[in-house]
Amino acid sequence: MLKPEYLQRVPDGMIQLYAQAEMDILENMAVRIAHYGYWIPAVEHQAKMLEEAGMVREEILARLKTLTGRADRELRQLMQEAGTAALKSDDAVYRRQGLHPPPVSASEDLQKILQAGYEKTSGTFRNLTLTTARTAAHQFEQALDRVGHRQRGDDRHDDRAYMQITLGGMDSGTAIRSTLKQLSAEGVGAIRYPTGRTDTIEVAVRRAVVTGVNQTALRLQDARADEMGADLVEVSAHAGARPSHAQWQGGIYSRSGKSRKYPDFVKATGYGTGAGLGGWNCSHSFRPWFEGMSRTYDKALLKEYQAKDYEYNGVRMTEYEALQEQRKIERSIRRWKREQNALQAAGLDSSEASARITEWNRRQRDFLEQTGLKADSMRAAVGKGSTPKEAERVALLKQKEIEKYSQYRYNKNGTIVVTDDWTKKEHPKVSAEYKPYAVVDVLSQKGKQTDRMYYDADGRQLRQVSTGAHGNPKRHPYGRNGEHAHDIIWKDGKIVDRPARELTEQERKENANIL
Repeated sequence: MLKPEYLQRVPDGMIQLYAQAEMDILENMAVRIAHYGYWIPAVEHQAKMLEEAGMVREEILARLKTLTGRADRELRQLMQEAGTAALKSDDAVYRRQGLHPPPVSASEDLQKILQAGYEKTSGTFRNLTLTTARTAAHQFEQALDRVGHRQRGDDRHDDRAYMQITLGGMDSGTAIRSTLKQLSAEGVGAIRYPTGRTDTIEVAVRRAVVTGVNQTALRLQDARADEMGADLVEVSAHAGARPSHAQWQGGIYSRSGKSRKYPDFVKATGYGTGAGLGGWNCSHSFRPWFEGMSRTYDKALLKEYQAKDYEYNGVRMTEYEALQEQRKIERSIRRWKREQNALQAAGLDSSEASARITEWNRRQRDFLEQTGLKADSMRAAVGKGSTPKEAERVALLKQKEIEKYSQYRYNKNGTIVVTDDWTKKEHPKVSAEYKPYAVVDVLSQKGKQTDRMYYDADGRQLRQVSTGAHGNPKRHPYGRNGEHAHDIIWKDGKIVDRPARELTEQERKENANIL
């Protein structure tokens, strides 16, 4: 099972790359719009405009195609890592039930699912590239031809920039500014759907990655459940879920629909549909569940998720509503950043846009302070200020973070790789839940003892290895120097016990660097 936090950070690297590309395209268009020959004869205008639009389309295609190879490599790696992480978590459940799932590499069917998921999502990105180039070229053509285009009932187009400038109705600076403001407001390459909804590149990239990765992982889990003969699943849950998903999250369901005790998985959650579990931009997942297992999400926790609310300027809102408000603020910041960059590229005054950025940043700080929510810098970024190499560097760092917490890793000498060394931190807080497969080192007993905390595939405390007896050798009569382990016991989403024991030989080998 992939946790929502994992899925939400998966697309960050690719979003940074495409955000930079969008900004490069917008600035290129702004320069062309600012230097277009508006005083040419009307009979030449249409031909020149189409020629310019064609050149822009080719430049956009060339710019986006430079990302294709990198995007393909990242997607393949993301699919592999997400699939491995999801099955590793599930396989741990199966083994506790006495079952023996084979390695992923040994299953031809699982490999086919991985490949199919990669090919489908890769195809989505290729279509996105073509759609973006086509849409952006059309936007550019409209930008040259009109400002604030309106279509009246008699099908007459008015407010044409070319006409306004050439007839003296509007000076070129005002017309260009108006055009760039409109272009920046909607974003370059914005995708319009028949329903009327419009998506920016950032939104489209995020949805494609999250949806593709999660759906592939879920199909792998489905196939594994078939192999193991497992029918029941427990669906993940998180605060702030969209209302239509909140009603079924955290429940136990029957994959076959034949259980008399548990609801039909597909019918209850809409699994396999765009609006259901694993659908468009959904970060819900599931894990195998067997009778007698403890529930991850009890009624009290689910009620807490649903009841959690926030207050902003005297208005109470649910977590879902609060997150929607946060997204609205982030969109506004991106919108004004785009306008600022476009106007600057065209050599025009951008002071109004700069003031709006300051205003929305202030509003964001105020919102976060009142609600206690955390900022997501990636969602407010538009790529300006970073070169393509810098964008790739950021993407690589994000990718490395994903790799870091995808599974336990080991050094050549057999010792486990520590993901987070907090031994130099003063009073570090080791939380019950952190990141999947994290291994965290801290010091205790005034620096005389090292405590190493292991987290499981769900990011929950699994085991603690300590090099001493916590200053109480009578309660920890283990090893030569009091070294021992604590197994972390969970029930109904809470830690209920931490029994101590001797270290196994394998644990001594894994932790030889601190013992």
